[in-house]
Amino acid sequence: MFPPFPEDAAFAVCVQTVEQIRNGLVQVVRLSSRMPQPNRAVPHVTLGVLLCTAADLPASAGAVVLKTLSGVSHELRFSSPDHGDRSIFVPPVVFPDKIEQALSENDAKIHELTKKIELLSQSRKNSENPRHISETEKDLRSARKVLTTQSLARVQELYSFCCSDGVYRSLAALCRCHNNGALPPTGTGECCAPKLLHYAYGHGLIPFSMAEVRVPQDLLPCQSQMPSADAASNVEMPEKTVALFEPEKPLQAELPRCAQVPSSWAEMESILLQMADSPRPQATPCTSGNAVAKSFAGLATLPPCDERCGIVLPGILGLHILYRDEHLVVVNKQSGLLSVPGRGPQKQDCVVNRLRRLFPLCMEQPAVHRLDMETSGLMVLAFDAATHRALSQQFACGSVHKQYIALLDGVLAQKGIAQSGTMDLFFRLDIENRPHQIWDAVHGKHAVTEWKILGVHRYTGPDKAERNATRVLFTPHTGRTHQLRLASADPHGFDVPIIGDALYGTCAEGERLMLHAEMLCFTHPVTNKRMEFHCPADF
Repeated sequence: MFPPFPEDAAFAVCVQTVEQIRNGLVQVVRLSSRMPQPNRAVPHVTLGVLLCTAADLPASAGAVVLKTLSGVSHELRFSSPDHGDRSIFVPPVVFPDKIEQALSENDAKIHELTKKIELLSQSRKNSENPRHISETEKDLRSARKVLTTQSLARVQELYSFCCSDGVYRSLAALCRCHNNGALPPTGTGECCAPKLLHYAYGHGLIPFSMAEVRVPQDLLPCQSQMPSADAASNVEMPEKTVALFEPEKPLQAELPRCAQVPSSWAEMESILLQMADSPRPQATPCTSGNAVAKSFAGLATLPPCDERCGIVLPGILGLHILYRDEHLVVVNKQSGLLSVPGRGPQKQDCVVNRLRRLFPLCMEQPAVHRLDMETSGLMVLAFDAATHRALSQQFACGSVHKQYIALLDGVLAQKGIAQSGTMDLFFRLDIENRPHQIWDAVHGKHAVTEWKILGVHRYTGPDKAERNATRVLFTPHTGRTHQLRLASADPHGFDVPIIGDALYGTCAEGERLMLHAEMLCFTHPVTNKRMEFHCPADF
């Protein structure tokens, strides 16, 4: 997953914090009562730093510094009360005792089944009838899987995250939007990024830099330093997150701060580097997408993980960010979300306003192009006017390359439609039935669309009924309103609407428009490099 915020400033604080751990000012304390095996290495732990400001703080007030560790088995503590560091150590979203309580109901049964499975596995090797034992072992494994799934679900029911809009959403709700409702992996919600952002948004803070690094193994508590099970069970855990400040006290006087808050995008990557008393981190290639890792003193930034953070962060942030630099951002817009604000208060939730909420320094109208509300997929937006102007010119002259995937409600081959080709159509707005577009060979705007049939699939609707559908790759050479929907549904095109098209076809309850912008290619206005992004459809 691409890092959603600039990393340099937070990475400098990560370097400083690791030095504090090495020098003994800050301690990494193990809390979990679940001890590792004697010959097993301690799992790696990630340190995360998030730098924030607040809307009612002046730029001169400085930045709020949040720090945390991944997982729930370790925490950061100052070694003495006179440490002089005003950082906030962010606690877990759910504390270990709550997790242990959720797991305890099935724990004994799971351990009992595991012992039986191990005994049967040994017996099967020496048995004259291994097939019977194997079938019994299979049944036991199935029973254990049911119990472990129940336990995982109970743990995940405990998780709720404060999102960028100030609304608390359950892990299940985030999974419905960004994981098709599937049960996420164990540990989802315990990485640094979701903890830090949950805490920041829950306290009205505005993030501007975030970074994660792996804590060196030699700084983690060894097994001899870990508390016994009895000692660990006596560790006091707060019932809830402690407030950053007392209500009667002014916010500015209570929040811990760094040196300064950015006043422009150019400052984002240089703020607070002097605070770490180190040179600018060197950029090195990173294996995660287009991200760039920063490295210094044996540490390197880690992007949020795809398998866990990739599920919860898009929901917490309100946007799935695929790429971001100081000039532009590329997002994967979800179906059902407006690209730009509409008329009236109920049409203000859109990609543009969500982006401006995340990045207050963004220009007022960053959208360079639009996708229909029902269409999902790739959008590029600009942070500044010069970038917006340059990208708009690329769209106007046709140098931006786009491809869409669509699922059409029928079999095109049965209508004699070729495997691939290009169609020229002419449409205009139906002024008596907005926003519909209608065929008009005289006054209509010219729409050029290239297509390629990818295959026929069995589509299952919300009512569980199955029918044939054709997967088509569309390459539009013009950017007309509803161009691909009309190319599919209109008699001058395929005369086969896209599944879920409420305007030109039918849309069942619980169904979405099966149209997704899967590829976007343009030239970066500043670096002049050709950039190409791919985002597969989830249908």
